[in-house]
Formats: sequence, structure tokens, C-alpha cells
Amino acid sequence: MRALFSALLLAGVVVGLLFVAIPSGAADGFYLVAPPAVPSGATGGNAVNLSAPLSSWERRGFYDASAACFSALNAYRIETRSRLQGSPEAGSAVALLEQTRAEHTRCVYANDPRLK
Repeated sequence: MRALFSALLLAGVVVGLLFVAIPSGAADGFYLVAPPAVPSGATGGNAVNLSAPLSSWERRGFYDASAACFSALNAYRIETRSRLQGSPEAGSAVALLEQTRAEHTRCVYANDPRLK
């Protein structure tokens, strides 16, 4: 019985070491990405380009786990909304741009081919 236990323990250690020894891809994880702002109209204002390829979106952070990315996304949206509410620039084109970018920011798997 002791020999069987030792063999199982050794097998578990070997399997565990295999997972540790096999490097995961450097890009495993999630990016928090925001759509780019592009010039629009004759007034010189900006607009959010939601149809831009993901490779041109601003990378606002990298997270090892989806939960961490979504937590950062939620915090970013709340912070943007709170900062703009009641500020002198609330309702301005700049504030609207910031709010729209925050609303459309998303978490994307780092290995997503659309990021290349």
C-alpha cells in the first residue's frame, strides 16, 4: 500500500512539473482595449471609430485572468462616468467622446487574431 501511495504521489509530482515546465504563451491573458478616436467633421471634433480593426484599438491594460480584466473594465467605466458627472466639461464633445469610449471598451483575449 505504501509503495502504491508513493508511486501515485510521484506520478502526481511528475504531471505537475510537466505543466510548470511547459511555458504558456506570452500572450495568454486579456487586454482591455478602447476604440480609437478619429477626427470627424469640419469642426475639428473627434468621434469614436467602432468599426476600426481591433489592432488599432488602444490597449489600456493587460490582465492574466478574465475576471481581473472585467473588474478593471467596470472600474474604468465607473471612474469615467463619475469624473464626468458634475464636471464643467460634462455635456461637452470631449466628455461625450470619453464616455462613448468607456462604454465601448472591452476585454479581448490576448491571442485573438484580430489584435494582430
